[in-house]
Amino acid sequence: MQPNRKKRVALDVDGTLADVMPMWVKVYNEEYNKNLDYQNISQWAFWISLGITTREFFRIFSKAWSRWEEIQPTETNITQTIKTLNRLCVVDIVTGRTKDTLKFVKNWLRKHQIQYQNFIAVSSWQHKIYLPYDLYIDDSPDLAQLAAHKQKMVLLYNRPWNTMVMEGPWIKRINNLKEAIKTIVCD
Repeated sequence: MQPNRKKRVALDVDGTLADVMPMWVKVYNEEYNKNLDYQNISQWAFWISLGITTREFFRIFSKAWSRWEEIQPTETNITQTIKTLNRLCVVDIVTGRTKDTLKFVKNWLRKHQIQYQNFIAVSSWQHKIYLPYDLYIDDSPDLAQLAAHKQKMVLLYNRPWNTMVMEGPWIKRINNLKEAIKTIVCD
């Protein structure tokens, strides 16, 4: 990295900024007349164990995001924390998602006053790793492992579905975004 250049940070939305999975579970339970508990989601592709297809997962995901006003941030004071992050770095929202959820996500970011430079939507999480970022803040275990393989730094936002990923030289776990800021300041 060049001296005096701010780090470029790719900041994820789902599971990192927006706690969308409780809404996904709510929609799933309503539609399938089930009683799935959000706390029981302990693997990344959890829908496979529910016996639903990836396509169905994304249909429910889209319906969950259509209720964007009900989706909570992952942590309190997220607006102020992201303002601090923006003073230290160039922060872009980099999210893998379906096109039908874009307006909902942008509305959610506006509602919560999340500041960022650019909004980058990719069709699949794998595409994130090929973008020119110094650092990724994400909850995806698959992205973390791919980034480590490509020798790109990931701050892995602790979630029940990524506990199997071990820390290493390219993966550092964080419990909240304030820990991300401390890590960035100490680098």
